[in-house]
Amino acid sequence: MTKEQAIKCDKILKQQSEIHKQNPKIVRVTCECGKRPDIRYAFRCYYCGVYFCKVCAGKHFGDSQEKQEMRSIFNPANMADGIKR
Repeated sequence: MTKEQAIKCDKILKQQSEIHKQNPKIVRVTCECGKRPDIRYAFRCYYCGVYFCKVCAGKHFGDSQEKQEMRSIFNPANMADGIKR
């Protein structure tokens, strides 16, 4: 196991133990930035299993498909006289 994998495993274990210790009605997880979002509004990575707040999720997952579409729409190469082709 590499050092990076060990760090990810440690994060996952801390978050899981944090979840199990709390009241089931109000469950919060600690993001790597220190914020504690409600688990219903946290984003969990399917591949690494770590929970993220909205800001950190954007950094972890990259741009959303919506942002990529907006970027391509407003790309000068795709525009002719202000109209999308």
